[in-house]
Amino acid sequence: MLLVGDDCSGISAISFALRKLKIPFERVFSSEIDKHAIKSDEANNPIPINQNIYGLPLSTDILKRDHSTLPHCDLLVSGFPCQPFSSSGDRRGTKDRLKGSIFKHLLETIRYSTPKVCILENVKGLLTINRGDTFRRMIKQLEALEYRVYYSVLNSKDYGIPQRRERVFIVAIHSSIKKEFVFPPKQPLKKTVFDYLSNDNTQLKDELGAFHTKAIEKYKESIPERCVINLSTLNINGISKNFDPNLIGTLDTQGMMWVYHQHRWLSPRETLRLQ
Repeated sequence: MLLVGDDCSGISAISFALRKLKIPFERVFSSEIDKHAIKSDEANNPIPINQNIYGLPLSTDILKRDHSTLPHCDLLVSGFPCQPFSSSGDRRGTKDRLKGSIFKHLLETIRYSTPKVCILENVKGLLTINRGDTFRRMIKQLEALEYRVYYSVLNSKDYGIPQRRERVFIVAIHSSIKKEFVFPPKQPLKKTVFDYLSNDNTQLKDELGAFHTKAIEKYKESIPERCVINLSTLNINGISKNFDPNLIGTLDTQGMMWVYHQHRWLSPRETLRLQ
């Protein structure tokens, strides 16, 4: 049985992945504060989020957790908050008092739960903030805990999902495990964004406000007949010369993805399919 720690867990994508791979696992701890993510987690996962084999609460606030009480896990997964490192955020990095300090808590989590492998994920801007000093310090801190560290920027479109989403993945393997790690090779994309959209033509059409309608009219000549566009970036940047209608841009967490040819917003179910 694989013992899993799942911090900043969202809807617990790692649970989906392990079940799909038919790997037996038990989540021994997790942290998440978004009430909607927790509600989705509870609905999607068969084991209630408020219990585990140790009788401990699963979902907690990582900033308030006593890490010294954590049980051992074999695998720790965390997509820790990206806003302090993102090019679309304020890029305060670890100077962000709350979200920027979570990596420090992850280090304490690793220290006490002693995972064999850690998989951490963030925006690629993490590599360049403070001219790379912040990222180099993170790597050294993981190495100080006796982990070999591997990292790479991966794009979703290179691994079977028609979404342009570049993220840095950090894989830390405890020194007691001698096997080296190699990131998986890129795969040819066999599906387009249209394979993930609903074909239900009876669904209601949505209406756009004047602001977004004006943006679409402005760039109408450049917008492909069938596509999904991010209206939040359309207003700022227009349509890129490299725009590929078969792909979707990085999914907007504020729900600003517009299915242009069906005149509606991307649904929550479609958004999940494209993750």
